[in-house]
Amino acid sequence: MKKWSLMLILWSSGAAVVWSHDVLAVHPDFLQSYLEGRKQALAPEQLAQRADWFECSEQDTEKSWCSEPFYYYATRVWAQTGEATPIARPSLILHSDYTLHSWSQLQLGLRSDGFELRKVTVGEARFDVVRRLQHQTPQQVDRELMLFISQHARQFPKTLYWQARYGFAELHSNAQSVQLLFTQAPVSTLWDDAAETQP
Repeated sequence: MKKWSLMLILWSSGAAVVWSHDVLAVHPDFLQSYLEGRKQALAPEQLAQRADWFECSEQDTEKSWCSEPFYYYATRVWAQTGEATPIARPSLILHSDYTLHSWSQLQLGLRSDGFELRKVTVGEARFDVVRRLQHQTPQQVDRELMLFISQHARQFPKTLYWQARYGFAELHSNAQSVQLLFTQAPVSTLWDDAAETQP
């Protein structure tokens, strides 16, 4: 995978700030499997036996479990997961209220956990970082991404797509809430193929 200088874009008040931070934090065990790739995600029957998780299904046919609130770095979140199907990749969603601060802090957390920004969508508008880097310098892509963010700062919904060595993350907001979806995937999986199959 080609490396580039773009580290992190903090989307707040229409401004873009570049950071570089690669220190892994101590996370709950159920989150570690999505960040390190060394073990499988906890199965539903394991979550059902834990005191910090409870069933939160809205339909009898689709079981889901939710966690008690915890902190992903500086952001208070709660997690949700469901029963995996034979063809679905294990996934976990972190939920939080939307504020400029939480939106920025979640991006910082992703970068700290080794995720790199791959693509940004705002409504119908799209900025593909990976494809632009094939034809432009990292500095040019940085400038154009900052302009894109500034032009769409007050528009929703918006989604930031990230990739790490062992999986993917999607950071989504509708201006009221934030969902951070983690998906486990093999190292060899290509982003475009995985993005088409993610829920």
